[in-house]
Amino acid sequence: MKLLTAIGLICQFVAFWFAAPELLGESALKRMQSGIQKLVTWIPIIVSLLIILGYGLTFITISAYNAYQMSKTGEVVIDPTKYFVAMAIFTTLYIVFIIKYKKIKSYLENKVAIPLTHKLLNSNETRKNALIIGALLFTIGFVAQFVAVLLT
Repeated sequence: MKLLTAIGLICQFVAFWFAAPELLGESALKRMQSGIQKLVTWIPIIVSLLIILGYGLTFITISAYNAYQMSKTGEVVIDPTKYFVAMAIFTTLYIVFIIKYKKIKSYLENKVAIPLTHKLLNSNETRKNALIIGALLFTIGFVAQFVAVLLT
C-alpha cells in the first residue's frame, strides 16, 4: 500500500509541473525563460546521477550483507563473478557519463530545453496539452491514494 501511495504522490507532483505553464501564463513564462531552460537541462542529469547513486548504494548494501552472512555461516551468499561484472558495467556507465557530461548537457540544452521552452512560450496548444496531461496525472494520483486508503 505504501508503494501505491508513493506512486499517487509522485503522479500528483509531476501533474503540478505539467499544469504550471498554463497556470502561470505567457508573461510569467517569458520572465522565467532562462530559469526554465536551466531546470529542463538539469532534470535528466540529476535523475541520471540519482540512478547511479542508487546502484552504488545497492552494491554497497549487497557487499555488506554478503560479508555479514559470510561471517555467520562461512558460505558465500552471492556469486562474486556476477557481482563484479555488474559492478564493472555500472562503473563504466558512470565513467562514460562523467567523460561525456559536457556533450550530454549541451545536447539536452540545444535539443530539449530550448525547443521546449519556446513551445511553452509561443504555443497555447502546447500549454493546453500539458494542462490536460497534468489533470490526468493528478486524477491517477488521487485514485491511487484513495485505493491505498481503502485497502488499508
